[in-house]
Amino acid sequence: MSNRYEVPEGSTAPLDFQLRNVTRDPDTGIETESEFDATGMTVAIVVRDRTNALVPTITVAWLVIAESKVRVSFQAASLVASLGPYTFRFEVTDGAGKIHKYPMSVDPDFFDVGFAA
Repeated sequence: MSNRYEVPEGSTAPLDFQLRNVTRDPDTGIETESEFDATGMTVAIVVRDRTNALVPTITVAWLVIAESKVRVSFQAASLVASLGPYTFRFEVTDGAGKIHKYPMSVDPDFFDVGFAA
């Protein structure tokens, strides 16, 4: 399931996210989410506007690596209302080079961009 986050156009305030692994019990089908220790892993964010163009001016860094918390930073021109909504997904690369994508659902998350008052 994807999430939507409202961001005012021109905002440079960072946003913090908790990345979680999702596991499904094979007997009950119940899914559980849990944080993870990302020590030794790298994180990236892939953001695309409504035309599917990449947005390179948005960056991500570990905030608390042992708890898989990240901080996303924006430049004033990163998100423009007329190009939204923006899709995004985090990519975590482990020490073996395997890429894990968050959210772990089929659909990405969204930045809905509005005009600042």
